[in-house]
Amino acid sequence: MAQRWILARLRNGRLFSLAELNAAIRPLMDDLNARVMRDYGASHARNPGRRSHVTVPDHMPSSHRRYAEWTPARILTSAENLGPSVAAFC
Repeated sequence: MAQRWILARLRNGRLFSLAELNAAIRPLMDDLNARVMRDYGASHARNPGRRSHVTVPDHMPSSHRRYAEWTPARILTSAENLGPSVAAFC
């Protein structure tokens, strides 16, 4: 669906590089993301200073909420319990 929607909006344009294509797609993707979020009823605030959204915990499954609360220190402690290679990876 997204591919068709984006191609339809770019069909009359002339783009001569991948950088130009990416620059033309970026605002379309932002618009598409906003439409999808609105259509599914999940309204998320923008995270200031970043190109991302703030996730509302109530919209997350309980299993995701449990891991979203993990701190980097907790992740490293858990990794150390699994072994030195896992700890080094983390």
